[in-house]
Amino acid sequence: MQVDVLLNNKDFNKYTASAIKFWSKKKKRKFNQMDIFLYAGLFFLLLFYLLGSNLMLNWIDFFAGFVTGTILILMVLNEQKKILEPKENGFVFGPTVYKFTDEGISIRKDNNESFTRWDTVEKVFDAKEYFYIFIDHNLAYIIPKRTFLSPEKLQEFILLLNQFVPGKISNK
Repeated sequence: MQVDVLLNNKDFNKYTASAIKFWSKKKKRKFNQMDIFLYAGLFFLLLFYLLGSNLMLNWIDFFAGFVTGTILILMVLNEQKKILEPKENGFVFGPTVYKFTDEGISIRKDNNESFTRWDTVEKVFDAKEYFYIFIDHNLAYIIPKRTFLSPEKLQEFILLLNQFVPGKISNK
C-alpha cells in the first residue's frame, strides 16, 4: 500500500501536542535542583531588596520587574519554538511517499530515502485526525487521515497496521 503525504505546520503542531500527551506520565511534577536554586535566588533577592529599603516594598518597581521578566520569558520561549520547528522542505515538511510492504515502511522524499522494518515500530497512536507511527520514543511518522480518499482505504490501512504491529496500536 502506498500513501502520499504532504505535511504542513498545523500537522506538525498537532503532532507535537499529541506526542507530549503520549509521552507524558500522569505523575505530578516534582521539584528538581534547578527549581530550588531559582526559588532560593528569588527569595534572597527579594529579602535583600526589602532590607535595603527599610522593609518596604515598592509595588511600582515590583510590577515593572514582573512585567519585564514575563516578557523576557515569553521571548525566550518563542525563540525556542522557532529553533525546534522543522525546515520548510526538510525531512518533516514537503511531499512524502510511504510504501507499506510485508518487510516494513519505505519512505521517499525529494531529498531522502529510508526504510524502517516493522519490528522497529514501537507504537502506533491513532489520534482523531492522524496516525503517528513511533519508531522511537520521540520520533514518529505522521500520517494524516485526510490522505485516505475513501473510508475503505482508511480501513485497509488500519487492517495493515493491525497485521504488522499487532497490540501496538493505541488511541489513548
